[in-house]
Amino acid sequence: QVCAAVSAKALPCSVTPHTQLPSIMGQLCSTPVVEPDVPLDGWHTAALPDIVVVRKEAREMPKAEQDRFVAAVMKMRENLAGPGTSPYFKLAEIHGGFPPLPRSKSPEYCAHGQNAFPTWHRPYMLDFERMMRRADVALGGDGNIGLPYWDWTRTTVNGQVLPDIAKRIMATEFPSDFFPVQPAPSRHGFKFSATNSDAQIAAQLDRGRVAKTAYDCLHSVNYMHFASTNQGSNRNPTVESPHNSIHGIVGGIMGTFQSSFHPLFWMHHNMVDRILESYLKVETDSKEEFEARENNSATSAGFPDGPWGRYEPFKHPKTGAPFMAKDCFKCEELGFKYDKLMDPIPPEMREPPYLAVFPQVDVKKLKKACNLYVYVYPASGTWTAPSAYDPEALVSHAGFAGMGTIFFLALPGSGCENCAQRPPFDVFVDIT
Repeated sequence: QVCAAVSAKALPCSVTPHTQLPSIMGQLCSTPVVEPDVPLDGWHTAALPDIVVVRKEAREMPKAEQDRFVAAVMKMRENLAGPGTSPYFKLAEIHGGFPPLPRSKSPEYCAHGQNAFPTWHRPYMLDFERMMRRADVALGGDGNIGLPYWDWTRTTVNGQVLPDIAKRIMATEFPSDFFPVQPAPSRHGFKFSATNSDAQIAAQLDRGRVAKTAYDCLHSVNYMHFASTNQGSNRNPTVESPHNSIHGIVGGIMGTFQSSFHPLFWMHHNMVDRILESYLKVETDSKEEFEARENNSATSAGFPDGPWGRYEPFKHPKTGAPFMAKDCFKCEELGFKYDKLMDPIPPEMREPPYLAVFPQVDVKKLKKACNLYVYVYPASGTWTAPSAYDPEALVSHAGFAGMGTIFFLALPGSGCENCAQRPPFDVFVDIT
């Protein structure tokens, strides 16, 4: 966590870190491993009915569908042929790999900070959803169930902050044979118990104004501004900003490069995909804009031809061909839709906002992802730093004005291939 104090007299302004970033999480063990072969046939490769499933808010799903989803995810966690062979593990390791396995065995396909950020994650969510549907069929269901989203723009729904279906999955920690090798002790230990509490998460959602940022990005008229921190700005917010905040607010596994192992990851990123779909309904020329303005100068394992090209390691669910960026713009053709989308909130007539700016953040110089807490106090006064870095206490401390998050894959050793070429970017925190 980083705290920064801002003098009211100096607004708008840049800010100075109050504390040094903590050291990187504990390294994972480096025990050699020979991975068993995963069966080519079985429930995990079964054909699915050619239907359009409906994705619903996790806290509003009918009870029967909630039960089916939880059972299907637990089914996905079952190994197919020895340690580290469950469909859940195989899908989770795509996001940030699984050190100490070498990249040749467990490559990471990070797309953060690039214009491919929202679109690359679309086939990723789709692959998880389709595997979840196969698990539902294997358990006796009909496969007509969509991946739920967690609408964190509404802090509490039906008395729940974190969805109960996520908590039911989190109640069973990963067994020792879930991983191909056992992770060494780290600050979260791959334990769901390291997740922040409902009270801590709710306090940061309410006071951190994450919902406002999510709705503001729907007003970005240029798709490239909407897509990532690479080109987003205070006038044209990006969907990646509230995405980053949620990772930091939830904490634990979710605040690290292993976030895809957390069940909330899939509900959170499905919400990000819902924001993308809401944006596409407003900005109908986004596909053409993306194709025309993307120069494909950045390449990585997840987008080897550039952001407007192939998205690895995914295949189109209908054709089996490599999944392309151009395939992302008609969700019903991919087999899903949302129960409801977000409507942009009309702009307000008001004075210009005050912003705290963290200019030209270079993730290559940081050891790990972090939250940013900004405080405002009179220039004639004295600011006292929080005595404890508890999330709830940080947003309740005198003068708290807003927060942001710097999120990236802080992989041990050589780091993330994509993050190594990620350009510096500004982080804006509205402290009006």
